[in-house]
Amino acid sequence: MYGKRIVAVFGATGAQGGSVAKYLLEDKTVAVRAITRNAQSPAAQALKAKGAEVVVADLNHPETLFAVVNNAYSVYGVTDCEWEAEFQHGKALVDAAKLAGVQHFIWWCVVFSSSTFPHYDSKAQVDEYLKASGIPHTSLYNCGYFENLISPVSGFQLCKKLDDGTISVEIPIPADSYMAFYSVDQTGGWVLEALKNPSRWIGKDMHAIGQHITPRQVAEKIAAITGKTSALNVPSLAAFRAMGESEDPAVKEVFLGIK
Repeated sequence: MYGKRIVAVFGATGAQGGSVAKYLLEDKTVAVRAITRNAQSPAAQALKAKGAEVVVADLNHPETLFAVVNNAYSVYGVTDCEWEAEFQHGKALVDAAKLAGVQHFIWWCVVFSSSTFPHYDSKAQVDEYLKASGIPHTSLYNCGYFENLISPVSGFQLCKKLDDGTISVEIPIPADSYMAFYSVDQTGGWVLEALKNPSRWIGKDMHAIGQHITPRQVAEKIAAITGKTSALNVPSLAAFRAMGESEDPAVKEVFLGIK
């Protein structure tokens, strides 16, 4: 890896960061520095075996950040959705990158960061802080993950298999309203594009969208692909509002703007 520009990838053992590390390792034009809290985890060791430099840092401990971004050309920044802590994590990462002289900071955002969705305010605030910092940057705005259609989203199952084998599609928006989705596994492709074409993407917003699709179309595609019967069962507004207190409030905010 001698002589290659270093890209420090936060969240390298997670979904988004893992995709970034995968794409960059396969491309072989940069050196990947995988940032993790546990260098001995199976995911971290797998990255090391593929050629990544695995180093330890923790966003909860800002003093650990400078060392892992120092002498890196680029940083891919992503933070856990820990709501109140997220802005402090992102700010600390931006500060460390600026001190280290990072030349291209790529920040993971979401397209609906606004006051309508309080649980995403922190991402918008970090994005604003980054843009004001003077660091050359690209803001990578993401949308819904296709993977979340089949995995529980904060305890809420969007598509589930019923006892009779039918697949029930329960996305809580009108059946013919379009949603933006992409596969989280493709995150690295967008980051690689930004790194390979800095003159186009530095100082710009990049929107990662794979497809616009409606809940009705989701049900149709699931039936076509699996050969199983699918049923569109959009929850009523009253039913969705009645979600138990144990459910993550962010789910309500994302789909309905309910606070």
